[in-house]
Amino acid sequence: MAYTLGLDSSTQSLTGTIIDTVQHSLLASVSINFGQELPQYEAQNGYVTNEKNEFLASPLMWLDALELLLVKFQKQGVDLSRIQSIAGTAQQHATVYLNASFPSLLAGLSDSAALSSSLSSQIAPALSRELSPIWMDQTTQQECAEISHEVGAQALHRSTGSLATARFSGPQIRKFSKTQPEAYANTASIHMASSFLCSVLAGKLAPLDLTDASGMNLLDLSTGTWNQQVLDATAADLAEKLPELSASTKPVGSIARYFCDTYGFLPSTTILPWSGDNPASLVGMGGTNQPRLIISLGTSYTVFASMTEPNIDPQGYGHVFANPLGGYMALNCFTNGALTNDTLREAHQLDWAEFNHYAQQPPTEIQPDLNPFVIDEITPPRAANAQLRECSDQPAETIRQVLDHTFLNIKQQSSWIPLPEDTIYVTGGASRSSGICQTIANVFNRKVQLLQSPDSASLGAAMLAAHATGLADIETLSNKLIQRSETYYSPQPESATIYEAFLSR
Repeated sequence: MAYTLGLDSSTQSLTGTIIDTVQHSLLASVSINFGQELPQYEAQNGYVTNEKNEFLASPLMWLDALELLLVKFQKQGVDLSRIQSIAGTAQQHATVYLNASFPSLLAGLSDSAALSSSLSSQIAPALSRELSPIWMDQTTQQECAEISHEVGAQALHRSTGSLATARFSGPQIRKFSKTQPEAYANTASIHMASSFLCSVLAGKLAPLDLTDASGMNLLDLSTGTWNQQVLDATAADLAEKLPELSASTKPVGSIARYFCDTYGFLPSTTILPWSGDNPASLVGMGGTNQPRLIISLGTSYTVFASMTEPNIDPQGYGHVFANPLGGYMALNCFTNGALTNDTLREAHQLDWAEFNHYAQQPPTEIQPDLNPFVIDEITPPRAANAQLRECSDQPAETIRQVLDHTFLNIKQQSSWIPLPEDTIYVTGGASRSSGICQTIANVFNRKVQLLQSPDSASLGAAMLAAHATGLADIETLSNKLIQRSETYYSPQPESATIYEAFLSR
């Protein structure tokens, strides 16, 4: 038996997926919810906010979650000594700031005297910044403007695949260097959440893989190297503080002895670079090696697909990241996703079945000026519509109009991403609504098929670990592990015509 482990440190939880690379099957999966299982961090949804409207999370919380997850696997009877390789993924854009003691503390993880201490207590002295800004933080608009002015907005866009983006790592680093100059000067290395966690697993400084580096506003996509002009415009001495860069499939080394002595891993267990969560999901949904448009209906809605060239969004709302298996991926993120549906259900006191009933109703005349956003939207930038949180006596009309405008906006803003001729693949919690799936089929005028991969990022990481170490190839794993629903939603001609006419106007 040969197993691989994929880890996904997302906004709200840490999930681990183990696959049997001989049987090409899913062996086990567990998850640690940060808010429920680590209440001492007071991060109910995986983050904390403050009076500055910053969104922050503790790297120590992620380490505690890793230990809890491994204990859960042991309690399930999983023999962790059979895991031959580990890869991971983490929420993109989150940065971790570390002082000069980090390398020696990592090396000390292999010291048996340290085994009486938790990971978090051993690593805590290395943090030069207690909390990490995460992808939800948009308080760096000024820094984005400053970087764009210095580099040139279009030059930055062409090089990094994104306009200067408030959620991205580069502007966050610049803000930290400006607002806390002493702490920045005390920072010897700046890691992403992905490379930080990978470093701990490997017991040494890990490189940053290209997929997560491409979500920083710092990487030149065409060369796969840091853009020195952008680094200089971001913060002083930044090149010296960033990790080395690596392909997603190049091994980092073997697992730290701490994990062997504490959890029973073999010293020969190979550690692979961790990637960004969206690129890992591309693997876990079978989209890395074929043209497949995927819509993920999670907390936020995302649209992504693989590309052979780094063709940027001419409007500037979309992003281009590296593909873990070579090439690139296009991505659009819409902050209004499942939250919109939940808000409508709560306002009208509906359960999911009742909501879905209204979502199944066909469109008639589409209100031209409706704002369907319950929170501020980023694609395109637009303030929230507070009235959507108020109950009206027309739930059917409200739900129909909001869904129409939500997916019309998604289609319009994602028009730069190559659209396949036949099928769009949909995943995420809201995909259980047949009305939403039918709306997507009608708006895009394409068949819709569900991908039943609830933990696609951790699954993608486990698949990458198997592929990179020669235990199994991606195509075989995709065919065996990615479950596709037998249910298709075909476009309804009358509805598709209504949507197409509306967009053309």
